[in-house]
Amino acid sequence: MQVVCSQNKEEKTAPIIMLGDPAGVTDEHLKQVAEAKRFLERWTADEKFRELAAADVKAAGAECGMSMDPLEIKALWDRDAAIEVNRTDAIPLTVKRYREFVKEKLAHRDTLRNISCVPQNPVFKAWRARHINRCWGQFGNVNASMIHAPVSFELNHGCSVGCWFCGLDAPKLSAVFEYNPQNAQLWRETLSVFKKLAGPSAGTGVCYWASEPMDNPDYEKFCCDFHDILGTFPQTTTALPLKDAARTRKLLKLSNERGFWINRFSVLSVEMLHRVHKEFTAEELAFVELVTQNKEANMKQAVSGRARIKMRKDGSLGESEEFNPAEGGSGTITCMSGFIVNMTDRNVKLISPCNSSDRWPVGYWLHAEGNFTDAASLDILVNKMVEKCMPTAVRAADPMRFRPDIKFERMDGGFNITSPFISLKFHDTPHIGEIGEMINAAVYTAGEIAVGIADKHEIQVAEVFLTLNKIFRHGVIDEEPETVRF
Repeated sequence: MQVVCSQNKEEKTAPIIMLGDPAGVTDEHLKQVAEAKRFLERWTADEKFRELAAADVKAAGAECGMSMDPLEIKALWDRDAAIEVNRTDAIPLTVKRYREFVKEKLAHRDTLRNISCVPQNPVFKAWRARHINRCWGQFGNVNASMIHAPVSFELNHGCSVGCWFCGLDAPKLSAVFEYNPQNAQLWRETLSVFKKLAGPSAGTGVCYWASEPMDNPDYEKFCCDFHDILGTFPQTTTALPLKDAARTRKLLKLSNERGFWINRFSVLSVEMLHRVHKEFTAEELAFVELVTQNKEANMKQAVSGRARIKMRKDGSLGESEEFNPAEGGSGTITCMSGFIVNMTDRNVKLISPCNSSDRWPVGYWLHAEGNFTDAASLDILVNKMVEKCMPTAVRAADPMRFRPDIKFERMDGGFNITSPFISLKFHDTPHIGEIGEMINAAVYTAGEIAVGIADKHEIQVAEVFLTLNKIFRHGVIDEEPETVRF
């Protein structure tokens, strides 16, 4: 069976300079990239700064502490300037270096999604790959920003910050998983369970979800255990970098010493951005992404969780039950296809991204959920979830229908399907057009399709199932789950 995808693009990788050997980057190189990054952070988050830059760019540069002439990096924030330097190929060195740094980070992200995050368990691997395929059709380029990590851990129940836009609608902080001998043993054994299940990919997980990592006073100890057992130091995203700046500095230093450089601060207001810039030098934050979540920033909040609730109340979302990403933006902040483990509650969820809706208001499908008491029961639980909720092939009794966002079109020798972001052509396989029509009718099981086609054309039922499973692997069959409770 030949499948043609209209969205296939060649992925370009950048030469690894800053991320390849961060400690070996020259002071001049680091300073140029860091100052350009700081200027762009102000530009992105602060409307008044954008006005100042348009009126007096040198004054804007001085305000954010630049030692270089900000006109050198105009191509990074002014569209016309970018077009001109690209046309003449007279690209300033600082612009080149900053662009290469961004390319490095994007290449690192793609490596995570395509290689590092891939579970070693073949069933888990196939399930994750199918949902990634689904997400290309349902999210488009937003899916490029999702690494689809196989696991995340929560060391608290809830979050103390209470962001109005929280895409996961995190509850208020009510419990913290303390690092005492008993909990430390359970934590290390929990990590070992996922190391056995997912292999090295478990090390791409993080130690927060609907929670603030710095709410846990022992967060760094848990991270060190994570590094010791899984081989990588977990990435941190915090909205509380200023609560204890000395602690934040120590955490960044610890992360760098353990070989992990890219961390993130969530910036909730222009005032907070100013305070962050005052507290930390540009060079200190060169490898820290500032995610500007303030209302003045020129970025859209994901329509999920509390942001979705607010948009529903003020009428900006409209009456549609499900967010439509074709209208711009994103309907989820979920960047994983795998397990969420809450250590305080001894709870495990199996999730995958979806656009937020009345049924799935926080932007993920909940495939399964259960509780554990110790590492042995956790091991049994997650393997039951894999067995029950991660089919690698269609079963005879499975209802066969395309996803609701897909449009079907019969063509000579096969069929086309289109979604808001992707188009696939299935052809060059005997009877695949008829098979597609029966799936599109949404009234047949896989067994009924297989027997019907086999009887009509005097072929083996197994041949039809082979074709059905090839279609299934592309993530185009509706798999919206009924949550399994263990």
